[in-house]
Amino acid sequence: MLPLAQRYAIAFLNVFGDRLTLEILHDAQDLCNFLRSNHRVTFFLKLSILDTQTKQQGLYELCDRFALGEPFKKLIDLLSTHNRLPLLEAVICHLQEEYLTRNNIHPFMVKSSRELEPAEQEPIEQFLARQVTGTILCTYVVDKRLIAGIALQSPNYFWQQSIAGQLRAMHIALSR
Repeated sequence: MLPLAQRYAIAFLNVFGDRLTLEILHDAQDLCNFLRSNHRVTFFLKLSILDTQTKQQGLYELCDRFALGEPFKKLIDLLSTHNRLPLLEAVICHLQEEYLTRNNIHPFMVKSSRELEPAEQEPIEQFLARQVTGTILCTYVVDKRLIAGIALQSPNYFWQQSIAGQLRAMHIALSR
């Protein structure tokens, strides 16, 4: 059985999924990160001494601050009605994962030992397109720990061709 927060996220996508975009989901992920790093918000949501209307108003202001529209305010209303406002962080955090799965979108973190030019990025994206069906979203970052080479990582996949990876494989083989 799925966790309750994940079930709320799925229900939210069933109702409002057609109104969501990757940009909105990025803003929602920013809110999720904010709530994770500000535990006091969740703490105050659990306090019974604060009335529900005050909690809702504070959360509405957070929605406005993170440019999240009416669907998220309706989510707050639903969670409030069910006395589940403290689940908001977990529900919002599950949204992106569920949306990406539902729409067959695969985000990849492409790490390289140096900055890649667009002409170097194209073969990487073509490789990923051959390996994975669906939409590929690549984020490129420099990781000097690779020494030389690249690593391609998503929540479900990992490919690495680098000197660091070869050294690690040799170390494992020699330590047996």
